[in-house]
Amino acid sequence: MKRSSFLSAGFTLLEFLLVIVIFGLVLAVVLPRALRATHEAKFSMVRQYGSEIASYITQWAENQVEAQREDSPYTIKDYFMETIDRGTAGFRSEPLINKYTGNDAFNGVEMLVPPEKIQKNPFNGASYFNEVNDDPENVPSLKPGLLYFVSAVDPAIGRRYFRNFYLIFTGTGTSGRWLNWLEWSKEEEEYTARGRRKVNRRANWYGQMDHKNPDAIRRGIFVARVPDTDMERRGIGTRRR
Repeated sequence: MKRSSFLSAGFTLLEFLLVIVIFGLVLAVVLPRALRATHEAKFSMVRQYGSEIASYITQWAENQVEAQREDSPYTIKDYFMETIDRGTAGFRSEPLINKYTGNDAFNGVEMLVPPEKIQKNPFNGASYFNEVNDDPENVPSLKPGLLYFVSAVDPAIGRRYFRNFYLIFTGTGTSGRWLNWLEWSKEEEEYTARGRRKVNRRANWYGQMDHKNPDAIRRGIFVARVPDTDMERRGIGTRRR
């Protein structure tokens, strides 16, 4: 009687262990996929919000050109890329190029966005113009979903040059590799621990974007295309499309 009871209990324990193993295997497969789907949904939101911010960036630059003195020579490109002199334009303006939208240089752009429509980074829930979405020491940043303003020269047919402006954004910092459940759990624990940085995470741009590569920049969010007279004055050879 005791032997039968022991076997019965042992078989129940075996079943329990088997269920745990199966559950662990299923979790190891499902969790990374669920995490990937969640991240991709957030990155879709980043692109959408970036497109909205792009229109405000262009509007801001156009407003600056209209507000400057009549004899001021500055163009939209200059407001994107140069420090604007107060004595020439009537006011001072800092360039937006090569900065995250959380930088103070975007304060004027932020003022154009209605408070109820402010775009927020889906990875941290903070306004894209909040300083938490800036990381001047790291390009790209380990913070996911940050928007970064870049440009690339785009010669047109003939001798007239143009410059394109884009917003590119940071990835999850996993170097393009999705982690299995055990790796992900361990890294999340390390990443969220106070005063510690993720050892295995490497900062990266999303979707093979790259601020140093003109072709990779074009994978970002288009902002504006403006004449680049500086390139024309340098007499650089043209490239036909």
